[in-house]
Amino acid sequence: TIDAWKMHHFDVQFSGSDYINDEGWLANKEFLEKHGADLVFFPYTQSTSSTKLKKLIENIECKVTGKNWEDAEITGLSYNSKTIKNGNIFICLKGENTNGHKYAKMAYENGAVAFFLEDDLDFECDCPKVFVKSTKYSIADLAANFYENPSLKLNLIGVTGTNRSEER
Repeated sequence: TIDAWKMHHFDVQFSGSDYINDEGWLANKEFLEKHGADLVFFPYTQSTSSTKLKKLIENIECKVTGKNWEDAEITGLSYNSKTIKNGNIFICLKGENTNGHKYAKMAYENGAVAFFLEDDLDFECDCPKVFVKSTKYSIADLAANFYENPSLKLNLIGVTGTNRSEER
């Protein structure tokens, strides 16, 4: 959050209410408030407490494998195999220094019920696998679908201008 703010100077960041008492998120909130931004915790609604995988991947170009994947209940999104919760979909992000695919087995052992990935897993699992070209670019659509596209509910106004004091 802090690194993203330093790069983009955004005005507000949203997070789920399950992080409202988390020390790390509270430190982020304090930092943002000192710099004129805010971190807003929004409550999960009944409809976002779990989502069918079929609905979760609407409008995402992907290939899905696994038994009964349409009916899989997804209770959350995570790209951290250590903090994943039962019912979550694990997002295998490829980064500059590591590849989330190598943590997929740990995520599965810790409760992942589905995977959002680019490459196949290196272990046997009959759970749903959602293959995309780039998890890095598709994660935003996945999150938007899970949280019912909150940005569509925002009213946004942009004001631009120019300094016309200079004669032409």
